[in-house]
This record gives sequence, structure tokens and C-alpha cells, in this order.
Amino acid sequence: MVKKLIFEIKFKNFYANADEWLKDKIDKQLRFLLQNPRHPSLRLRKKKGTKYYLADIDYFYRLILKIEKDTCYVIDVGPHDIERKY
Repeated sequence: MVKKLIFEIKFKNFYANADEWLKDKIDKQLRFLLQNPRHPSLRLRKKKGTKYYLADIDYFYRLILKIEKDTCYVIDVGPHDIERKY
């Protein structure tokens, strides 16, 4: 169970420049991550062959995460093809 979120600089930069509607969606998904990581709208899954996890924000945007014990590092956010960077 995730108890703590740590935000990396790439995520912070994206979030700071995002529109309010997108910030609201991101906030909602982060709440789900803390309350119930298996929530169906997150579609949380491990990226094969890496230490990263993917979670959906909506049809177009994804979160890149790294989970260690009860801490989740929110690495980056962007369109679905962002996972290619990781």
C-alpha cells in the first residue's frame, strides 16, 4: 500500500504548466493511488523489463511511477508515448 508520494522535477515542471482541468484529473488519480492502487481507472501496471510502473490519467495521459515499499516516486507525466522514454 502506498503511503507517501514523492514528486520528481519532471513531474513538477509538467504539473506547474498544466491546465486546471488536467491538474484536477492528475490529483484525482493520485488520490486513488494513495487510497486504492488497484482502482480500475488507474490501470496500474509494471512496465516490462524496467523498474517503472504506468498509471492512466485518462485516455491520453499517463503517469510514470517508481514504487518502493510504501513510497511512490512520481517520475513524469505526459501523453501515452511518454513510456518510451523509460
